[in-house]
Amino acid sequence: MTTKLEQAEAIITKVEQMRRWQKEYFAHRDALALRKAKQIEKEIDDMITAYRGGNINIIGDDPRQTTLGL
Repeated sequence: MTTKLEQAEAIITKVEQMRRWQKEYFAHRDALALRKAKQIEKEIDDMITAYRGGNINIIGDDPRQTTLGL
């Protein structure tokens, strides 16, 4: 069983990986880099959902809220 801190650190590491692939894509417009960045992004979304205990509503407390209201 991992702690919340360990989960958060794993998310940060995964985000760093995603950013490297994104930078690679934008530098060279490489299709492989784009696919890899998108794959890792999905993994990050799944990790965040698990971190929040399955609660996917990360925008706010109101489940009807669909925007950040910026």
